[in-house]
Order: sequence, then C-alpha cells, then structure tokens
Amino acid sequence: MDPIPTWLLKKCIKELAPIITKIINGSLLSGIFPESLKVAHITPLINQKAQRLSDSLPNEDALLH
Repeated sequence: MDPIPTWLLKKCIKELAPIITKIINGSLLSGIFPESLKVAHITPLINQKAQRLSDSLPNEDALLH
C-alpha cells in the first residue's frame, strides 16, 4: 500500500473518511489486518530548542579532563 500524502488526505477527507472507515471496521470485525498496515513510517524531527540546549552543554571529553 502506498502512503497517501497528508495534503491530499486533508483535501479529500470528506470523501475518503467513509471509505477508510469501512475498510478499517471490516478489518477489525474480521480479525484480519494486512501486514503492510502494521508498519509505521516514522520520520524523527529535531526539536530546535532541545538541540540548542544540548549544544550549550559541555561535551563528554571536557568532563573527563
């Protein structure tokens, strides 16, 4: 199953919601869930505030001397 771009999903949500709901409900009722839908695609995002904080902390080498 190809991932649906978020912008497209948002644009067509009124048309797609009933169809997606039927597919998911049918899957849950039958107990059959495709392996391809059990996989999550995660893209880590760097928290800029946390990155600045970690950059200002002394590095491990400085603590050893």
